[in-house]
Amino acid sequence: MEWLKIIAWVSLLTAFLCSVWIAIDIASGRRQHMWIMNVVWPLSALWAGPFALYYYFKVGRLSTEEAVMGAKQRGEEPPGKQKPFRQTAGLAASHCGAGCTLGDIIVEWSLFFFP
Repeated sequence: MEWLKIIAWVSLLTAFLCSVWIAIDIASGRRQHMWIMNVVWPLSALWAGPFALYYYFKVGRLSTEEAVMGAKQRGEEPPGKQKPFRQTAGLAASHCGAGCTLGDIIVEWSLFFFP
């Protein structure tokens, strides 16, 4: 069963690193047009790991403040609004996953400190 612990730790570390990567990318000037997405993307990476990282680079960067404002200045529809339905549905589901992840983190650490 030691191999199972190793897999679990590798999975947790990978998800954490993906979350940090996204957070650094957002903090380095790629802030999202909707402020809540600045929180949702890194939290989503905690439960989806590399899948969230891929999705962030493929879809999330379309909705940066810079991209949205640039499109509005040119009189175009923002690039994030042009997503196929499957991407819009996946993005909506990530809000739910991020909320659950945040709730799990808060409750589990609360139970650890206040049994």
